[in-house]
Amino acid sequence: MSVKATVVTDSSGVQYTEERDGDTNVLLQRFRSPDSQQIFKVRLEEDMAQRYDDWLRWHTTRVEAVARGVPALVITTLTNRENNAWGDYVTAIQEWRAAT
Repeated sequence: MSVKATVVTDSSGVQYTEERDGDTNVLLQRFRSPDSQQIFKVRLEEDMAQRYDDWLRWHTTRVEAVARGVPALVITTLTNRENNAWGDYVTAIQEWRAAT
């Protein structure tokens, strides 16, 4: 059995490598290409997702701390971290939007 590998791109621009049986063209495996091979906008979108996750972590922590009656000084510190993370996320959105 011969195997042929091709690079395919999905509708969002993410690149995958597919390995297919050379005779029957049956898909054997499909895996995401390394980040270094992804287009710039895809890498920016991944950065955006990471920054959102960071913001959500601080947001969830602050909300839980308020609900559990954590001292005000801690809430203020958590709020500052949450706001900084949100600013980073907005920056990532703007970079992603501006990318071609």
